[in-house]
Amino acid sequence: NLGGAPERRRFMVGMGLAIAAGGLGVYASIRMRANHESKQALWNLPLQTLDGKPYSLNQWRGRPLVLNFWATWCEPCREEMPLLAKEYAKHAPKSLQIVGISVDSVSNVQQFTKKVPVPYPLVIGSISAIDSTRSLGNSSASLPFTVAFNREGTLVDQHLGGMNAAQLELLLAKALV
Repeated sequence: NLGGAPERRRFMVGMGLAIAAGGLGVYASIRMRANHESKQALWNLPLQTLDGKPYSLNQWRGRPLVLNFWATWCEPCREEMPLLAKEYAKHAPKSLQIVGISVDSVSNVQQFTKKVPVPYPLVIGSISAIDSTRSLGNSSASLPFTVAFNREGTLVDQHLGGMNAAQLELLLAKALV
């Protein structure tokens, strides 16, 4: 016997909260599994070097890794590349790896690098490369999009759009912790 209306109301509210909490737990579990699967798919993206050889991100496991998704026709992408190059030179001795994943053609990227030398690896990804970023926070599949992973392979930060020096430093600091 629950007694009067206030007790019944409290009981019903309590039951509703318990059901909601259980639902959130299931939702969180599904999200964690989906996030893990999306990160696994990211590590196994079909990529190729500018000379057409297969390229695997798995070679960078165990190191802080920053992936910058870009294209030659993307103005904010081109604007942030000198910052990425500068920070790469500064942090490479700390084992930080930056990889530029272009969703452009090989010939466009080759032409671009003749004008703008880039010290970190640039690779070519298909449309699946940009699609893989949706589950990492890039719901609009826009460029540039940058993600940072720590040594354990945990996603520690992501940034949509061009970055200034302060934003890039913050993202790199999270990867290097």
